[in-house]
Amino acid sequence: MQNLLWNEASTISTLEYLPPHLFPPVFKEAFTGRHMQLLKAMVAAWPFSYLPVGALMETPNVELLQAVLGGVDILQAQKVRPSRWKLRVLDLRNVNQDFLNVWASRKSWYYCSTEHESEKKDNEMRPDVKVVTDLSLRCHLKEHQTCLLQWAQQRKDSVQLSCVKMEICDFPAEIIKEFLDIFPPEELHLTTNSVLPLLHHIASHLGHMTKLRKCHLSHIFVHGYCDQMVVGCVFMNAISAAVGNYQEKQGSPPCPRAQINQ
Repeated sequence: MQNLLWNEASTISTLEYLPPHLFPPVFKEAFTGRHMQLLKAMVAAWPFSYLPVGALMETPNVELLQAVLGGVDILQAQKVRPSRWKLRVLDLRNVNQDFLNVWASRKSWYYCSTEHESEKKDNEMRPDVKVVTDLSLRCHLKEHQTCLLQWAQQRKDSVQLSCVKMEICDFPAEIIKEFLDIFPPEELHLTTNSVLPLLHHIASHLGHMTKLRKCHLSHIFVHGYCDQMVVGCVFMNAISAAVGNYQEKQGSPPCPRAQINQ
């Protein structure tokens, strides 16, 4: 293992000959040792459909994130991909589990998923790589979040972008809208003292969140019964619009849930 990491350039040039079962342990060691160029090359040449890189990123690191996303860029740039380059889902979520265990437990599910995707109609264009993340937007934008946002903005037409859970707490509305446009969440958790101004900014975006399954407002302060009615109406209208938009695209609507805790 150490020999592979010691001569990084040589390892990169021979990745096509590296047995698939060695990719996960070598990748983990390269990630821990911050071998950036090797990481980038291994992401592009990943021989499995699923890569849970977030399981390795206990503390967000911009350089590591850039290397991983750079690997996706290399993969996407290939007009004709080598047959062993199989990455379909890059999971950036920190799942608090061992990388090798997560990869082993999820890989078979993603094999089935990608096989199912390949059976879809030929004329249905879909980006090849899906980037999955959770987002916690609190007070101000972190450096790694800025990196991810900028990367995603430039590639939103060529990569599937998915946010499973988005948490927002006293965050600038304009930046929230950018994230909602690019990473439409499945779960949205809002914590704010200024719920009405925030809803004024993002209400139109809520109606286009066709992936939204759950919306949770907590620790909010609403002054008077009329304001409570406004908040309730905004979310009910947004949910109705989201269901309608989903039904137009997919044929069967989801069942989103809204919960408000004051």
